[in-house]
Amino acid sequence: MHNVVIDTNVWISGIILGGTASEVLQHIQEKEWKIYISPKIIEEIDRVLGYKKIDKILIKVRKTKFEVLNRIISMCTLVRPNVRIEIIKKDPSDNIFLECAKKCKASCIISGDRHLLALKIFEGIEILSPSKFLQKFL
Repeated sequence: MHNVVIDTNVWISGIILGGTASEVLQHIQEKEWKIYISPKIIEEIDRVLGYKKIDKILIKVRKTKFEVLNRIISMCTLVRPNVRIEIIKKDPSDNIFLECAKKCKASCIISGDRHLLALKIFEGIEILSPSKFLQKFL
């Protein structure tokens, strides 16, 4: 069994838009991998779901912010990281994914974020784009 942390952009793309990110979510569920999330990640997803451009997409696909957030939370196990990490300086908000991954001893972080992807690996935890994840684990 693998533990995984999923970045906000992958969640939103996967649930709202489909495509590669959706394939990633489907694969993780089929393989019964354990997805971890922290309160700070939930806050970030909630904030991003409130963006005007995301709201327009939600209306178009007939989903509410509440439905999407609840679906994400229902797929995850909540952890409360107790270590603050400050490795990513250009976008410090990305560090919450590293904190969560360290806490749950994740196998990987799946992200489309360039700051996270630039790290490639963090304390033995791979940071993979959705397509690289599928290439490796499909």
